[in-house]
Amino acid sequence: MKFAICFLFGLVTLNAVFVKKPSNPNAGVFAELEEIEEHALGRKLLDTILFK
Repeated sequence: MKFAICFLFGLVTLNAVFVKKPSNPNAGVFAELEEIEEHALGRKLLDTILFK
């Protein structure tokens, strides 16, 4: 029983330490848009969407 409790406590502790949420939830979206914008076709597509 002690082993199971220690094991579960260890798992919870590891999750708290190693699983980090991004500070800005939109950071991934902006990173993807920047990557698309680096290509000529992607930039043209984003400009088309922007001006419609």
